[in-house]
Amino acid sequence: MKPEFQAALEYTFRSYFLSFPDGKCDAAKRWYPNEEERRPCCDRIRKPSRRWNKSLFEHCRTLEHCAKRYSANKRKAKQLVNILKHIPFELFYIVKKENCVEPETFIECLARNASLLGYEGIVAAKQLATLLGINRIDWDSELILAILAERGDRNDTR
Repeated sequence: MKPEFQAALEYTFRSYFLSFPDGKCDAAKRWYPNEEERRPCCDRIRKPSRRWNKSLFEHCRTLEHCAKRYSANKRKAKQLVNILKHIPFELFYIVKKENCVEPETFIECLARNASLLGYEGIVAAKQLATLLGINRIDWDSELILAILAERGDRNDTR
């Protein structure tokens, strides 16, 4: 599951413009991936032109490309992306800044910043930890219970 997690996390970072594909632009501002970034899936994309100068750049930000880059199963990576999308953007900024890109450190970073997660984020983080087989996380139980209780209070008033 580790390559799938890496692909899903990299895709999410690229979706939020927290990470960018490796490459460079030529004099006409056409972007090309470097050798490390380039994968066979890139060959199916139209070559950059002056009018469509970022076609390969946009492709390299897709889940398909990220899955190929990390040799991951695209379907499993998509499953992780569907969970990650419930985690607030601010946390991805923190994760990137603290370089918490391994599954265990990522979940620990979410646990440390549980106050920013909110209800959907906590549920997503717990689902992710279960899916990745991470059981030993020091969640701030009182904080989580308070957030869950707050969510319950809001549901009761409707």
